[in-house]
Amino acid sequence: MIQARCVLKVHVDFTNPPKEKFLIIVGVSNDGTTLAGVLINSRINPNINYSPELISLHIKLLQTQNTFLSYDSYADCSKLHYFKYDELNDKIQEDNSILRGSISASEFELMKQALQNGDIKGKIIKKYNLF
Repeated sequence: MIQARCVLKVHVDFTNPPKEKFLIIVGVSNDGTTLAGVLINSRINPNINYSPELISLHIKLLQTQNTFLSYDSYADCSKLHYFKYDELNDKIQEDNSILRGSISASEFELMKQALQNGDIKGKIIKKYNLF
């Protein structure tokens, strides 16, 4: 079952170039049909995240606490990405290796705080229970 804090490795086509990325599920919609997630990046891109506010929306994830990572990385909480629950669940049923683990409760709390402090609108925070 996919739930908040789950980490998946999925192919995304909204990056340039499209590629496999780690995705942290941060919430499931109230009706259970949609998932909201943030991507994990190996570093903070200074060309995109040029202000202290944007940099503060990146939560450091330590490899020692997240064995699915090869090195320390960052959860990019500056933007939510949305996925259909059934589509991701079907992919996991086909290939269970997509599901890589979960992040700690303390890391998740830091991510929720960053999402609440960012540009995510209140109705999205409520819809995905990010409070």
